[in-house]
Formats: sequence, C-alpha cells, structure tokens
Amino acid sequence: MNRSSPPLFHGVVLVTSATIGAGVFSLPIVSAGMWFGWTAACLFAIWLLSYLGALLLLEATLVYPRGASFYTIVNGILGEKWNLATSIGMAFLMYILIYAYISAGGNIINHTFASITGGESPISQNVSSVLFAAFFATLIWFGTTLVSRLCTVLMIGMAVSYLLFNAGLVLHVEIFKLFNTQVQVESYSQYIWAALPYFLTSFGFAGLVPSLVKYYGPEPKTVHRCMLYGTLITLGLYLIWILVAFGTLSRGSWVPVIAAGGNIADLIVGFQGVTEAHSQNMSLLLNLFSNFAVTSSISAVGLVMFDYITDAFGFDDGATGRLKSLLIAFGPPALVCLFFPHGFIVAIGYAGLVMIFGYFLVPVRLVLKLRSDQLETPFRVWGGSPLVYGVLAFSLLIGVFEVMSMFDALPVYP
Repeated sequence: MNRSSPPLFHGVVLVTSATIGAGVFSLPIVSAGMWFGWTAACLFAIWLLSYLGALLLLEATLVYPRGASFYTIVNGILGEKWNLATSIGMAFLMYILIYAYISAGGNIINHTFASITGGESPISQNVSSVLFAAFFATLIWFGTTLVSRLCTVLMIGMAVSYLLFNAGLVLHVEIFKLFNTQVQVESYSQYIWAALPYFLTSFGFAGLVPSLVKYYGPEPKTVHRCMLYGTLITLGLYLIWILVAFGTLSRGSWVPVIAAGGNIADLIVGFQGVTEAHSQNMSLLLNLFSNFAVTSSISAVGLVMFDYITDAFGFDDGATGRLKSLLIAFGPPALVCLFFPHGFIVAIGYAGLVMIFGYFLVPVRLVLKLRSDQLETPFRVWGGSPLVYGVLAFSLLIGVFEVMSMFDALPVYP
C-alpha cells in the first residue's frame, strides 16, 4: 500500500519559514533611498529570479532518487571540483548568516538592557553577542529535538507578533509618506543597485529543494506548488512590511537609523515614536517580533551548520564530538563579532553574494549539463535556453553590483 503524500500546506510552511527570518529587518534600511515604488518592483523581480533559480535546481534534483542531497546532486552531475567549491561556498554562507544573527542578537540584548535600566547597557555589544552565541550553541549541544521544538514555538510567536504589529499600523499608513509626495529629492532609482544583493538574501530558499523532494517524493507538480505558494506568501508579507515601514515613517526618519549602523535595535528605536503614538503594545510587538525572528534564524542555521560540521569532520555524537562541532560552527563568527559587533547589514549583503554562486550559478550549470547530455528528466523548466541564460545573466549582474558596493562604487542613501 502506497503511503499518501503529505499535505501541500506543510511544504508551503517550510518554504515560507526558510525565507522569512531576521533578514526582513534589513529590507527597509537598504531600500530607504529608493522608497516604496522601486522597492516593491525590486522585490517582485528578485522573487521571480529566486523562484526560477529554485525551479532549475528542482529539474536537476528529480534526476536522482528520492533523498539525494544537494551534495550528491552536484557531485554526480558536475564532479568533485564543483562539489568542493559548492561545499565551501555553502559553509561560508552559513558562517556569514550565523555572524549576522549573533550581531543582531547582541544588539537586541543591549537594547533590552538599556530599556530596563533607562540608561546604557551594563555590558558591551561585543560581550552580549558572544554570550548570545554561547547560549544557542548550548541549546544545540543538547540535541536536535530541543531545537526543533524551540523553532516551532519561535515560528508561531514570530508569525503572530508580525501579523499583529503590521495589522496595528497598516491603518495609520499615510499616502504622502508612502510616496514621499511632499518632498522633492534626487532620483530614487540610483539606489536600486546597491540594495539588490540584500533583497536576494531575503528569498534564499533554493537549498530546501532537495529536502522538499525527499519529503514529497518525485512529484514535481506538488513541490512546484509548494515553492510558488510559499514564496508568494513571503513576497506579500514583505510588501506589507515595506508598506507599513514607509507609510508611517518619513524618508528622513531613516537617516539616523542607517547612521547608527542599521542593526535591529536601531530600527526598533526608529519605530519607537510612531509605535508609542498609537499604542504601547505596538512597541512590545515589534520587540517580540525581532526577538522571535533572530532566535529562530540562528537556531535553524546553527543546527544546519552543526550537522554539516559533524558530517564533514566525522565527529561522533558524544559530548566531546558535539563540543568540537559547536566550537567550529560558532567559534569563528563569535570571534569576529567580538571585534566587529555591528556587521549585521554588511553580512546580509555578503550572504547575497555567496547565494548567487550556490543558488543560481550552480543550478544553471547543473541544468545546462543535463540538457547537453540529453538526459530525460521528470520535470523541465519552461522557457528553454533563453530563460536559463537569463537567470544566469541577472544573477551575475547582481553579483557585480555587490562587488561594486564593497568598493563604494555605487550610490547609497543617505
């Protein structure tokens, strides 16, 4: 008797959960220069690019038996050199994300202490970031089951606080702020290019594709629908977030937030005036959402990195082996955070650059190799070669923008 396929809803939730996290806080900060109209257009464009990149990976994944990992797929089709480069890239991506979330977590801890004491935090952000990393490393040391249950609770809390916060402020959106109609400024479009890599990170879910195929089996229509619906929900939530952010705060209000470093606590302070003007609960909800988002993000990415290190180095599952894995997984990003504690926004940008390789260049190369070998696949992405090369060109262009941004060759706001 064949086992019935899991509900579509489960896959949709997995995709949505994989995309939405602490990176959502970077969106209004990096897009304040181009404001609402261009931001909405860019979000749609990056959503489409990310969705197509994931479809290309799905085409390659379905060539292999159910349960094949990203590692197996790349190694089997492209060989060991590509697989080594991809593995290094994915490890580097996880390190960057862990660093970004440690930075954000330490920032939130300092903001919370400052709120309680009514003055400055008694510990520096450097120290609070390391303590934050140590706390979550300890949780992961106790096992996957604890982290899984924690992530479930955090995801529910994040969803509820996010929806309540946005629902509470969406009625107070002012059109003149949303479209900045009362201020004559320079061209908004010049700020698009530096922001695109950050947007790319906000839709980074392609690594989940082999897991979806493992979960549902060789059912391309079901996996395809999970990806489509999940990312459309994410796109909708991002648009609501941007609508609230730019419709309640003027464009000039974002200048001090950016100048302060653009970390999550800086954004919370920027929202403080508008939230307190309508309800004290709004401030509380934003604080809860930020805490849920950061803790769920670092729990999920930290666990993935822990498992990756354990497998790569062949550590056992005993106390000593788990400790070694955690030191390698959390040690380097925590050490960097000790000396560079305010790198949340910069790290999100670097993550976008690495994603271009793993989530776009590699899937494109996989599909081109399969098609050149004329292998039959259960699923084939529509659009032919023009679509494949279009994804390649657009993703490479975003990579160029990120490199230019690193050398301050692109205009940024303010």
